[in-house]
Amino acid sequence: MLRVSIVCLANSYKHQGSCIAGKIWDGSRPGQWVRPVADAGGGALPRRALQPGAVVEMPLAGRVPLGHQRENYLLGEGHWRMLGHLPWSGLTDFLDPPAPLWQSGHHSSCGLNDRVPAGTASESLRLIAVDRLDLTVTDEGKLRGQFRYQGMDYDLCVTDRRWRCCHVRYLCGRPLQNVILCISLGEDFKGYCYKLIAAILWERRYR
Repeated sequence: MLRVSIVCLANSYKHQGSCIAGKIWDGSRPGQWVRPVADAGGGALPRRALQPGAVVEMPLAGRVPLGHQRENYLLGEGHWRMLGHLPWSGLTDFLDPPAPLWQSGHHSSCGLNDRVPAGTASESLRLIAVDRLDLTVTDEGKLRGQFRYQGMDYDLCVTDRRWRCCHVRYLCGRPLQNVILCISLGEDFKGYCYKLIAAILWERRYR
């Protein structure tokens, strides 16, 4: 059993529970990605009110990689301990090196560059900075985000728990400037893995 401290970078909706992801934090520099899961099959955690930027110590029982989701760790038994909160200015240290968001050219019926064939990726989490994010709501009531990154346009589903709430949807039609996004590559679904906006980090709504 390990106890590690991470900076939470996403708390997203998954199967009625929470999918939490963050990077190990030793107080001076960020380490590897960690996604605590409920079981070896990548099960969602019970819902937790953990805000992105929170520094939390948690028990981990060991790695349980699942296909391209190599960041998965089995959550151990024991309490979580809140250690503080990372300031907005510190988030840039956690950005991943600029690189394409996996393969491009694969689109769902309502998305753009929003999926890849299963078995083609080797990891599943990225933290990126974008100049502009546009939010829209589909006819089915689902929140989506549009942005441009590394010369490529994207239209992805938003699974960020806070931003899925109705009270933030007034921002639809109003571009958000200078946003940090956590992009997660979901599990295999009918031969494809979908790119998801697991967290929207915007200074005006940070913490």
